Amino acid sequence: DLMFRDQKNRALVGVELKRGKPDDRTVGQIKGYLRELKVESDKQGLDYRLILITGQPDPDIDKSLREIANDHFEIWRYNVNLKLVQDKVDR
Repeated sequence: DLMFRDQKNRALVGVELKRGKPDDRTVGQIKGYLRELKVESDKQGLDYRLILITGQPDPDIDKSLREIANDHFEIWRYNVNLKLVQDKVDR
């Protein structure tokens, strides 16, 4: 879990990184983080947003996450492709 401040508008930005598939606990975490961010942003008079970054979609969980989606919550997917290339070493 990471917290940043947007340099353009000073908004609080929370980032939740999920290596695997999001699950029911993820939905609960997101709801809790959104509540905490709102409280803290209200104290500071700032806007806020939360970004979930995950690589593994799950249709059932995605539906639950989209139900809580609003202007303050985004879902980003990552895709990693790795290509190994052997270097030639002069001997």
